[in-house]
Amino acid sequence: MEKEETGTKGLEGKSPRFAEHLKSQIVKDGDKDVTLQCTIKGSDKFDIVWLHNEKEVKSSKDFQYVTEGDVHKLVIAEVYPEDSGTYTCEAFNDAGEAFSTCTLHVLVPGEPVVGPGFSIYPRSATVGEGQPATFKCVTDREALGVRWQKDGKALEADPRHQTSQDGRSCTLVITQARTTDVGQYTAVAVDKTGETVATFALNVLSESDQL
Repeated sequence: MEKEETGTKGLEGKSPRFAEHLKSQIVKDGDKDVTLQCTIKGSDKFDIVWLHNEKEVKSSKDFQYVTEGDVHKLVIAEVYPEDSGTYTCEAFNDAGEAFSTCTLHVLVPGEPVVGPGFSIYPRSATVGEGQPATFKCVTDREALGVRWQKDGKALEADPRHQTSQDGRSCTLVITQARTTDVGQYTAVAVDKTGETVATFALNVLSESDQL
């Protein structure tokens, strides 16, 4: 596994946590130096691995791992259609792990658009146990509907899960987050032409992690 080891002194025994999560992007086929970045704090030492569609991205001239202080980047030298999909940054040490997920959508000129696009993507979040977690997305045109998934399966019915749709805006609220809510979530927007997905992550800090 290609890992990047990094850290800050004075935070021994702490698990890493994301102070700023990855941000989903829409780019064009052939764009250069496309950068996915996040900020990780909370630990003196941890390893990092980047994933594309759940497969490890090894550091190379085409996909560079870059660290600037607490900021961690994956720089894609030139994007191609096959680079579309879900990207995840995982940070981990002996005390625990955290992760952030985003969607990279590579537009190809001349290709038909399938499904409603997202003008605002839901963004990964870190919340404390018992706190609400809110995820919002806006489609670029009216969708027939948006459904929510967790770890690849339909989001289970739960009084804590509140979903709403107002025109092109859709929201998921988990009213009282639990550690069992940690995972990878997906918003699936559907219209007559097909469907489009946006993926994001939820990290929940236990009471001890918040100290």
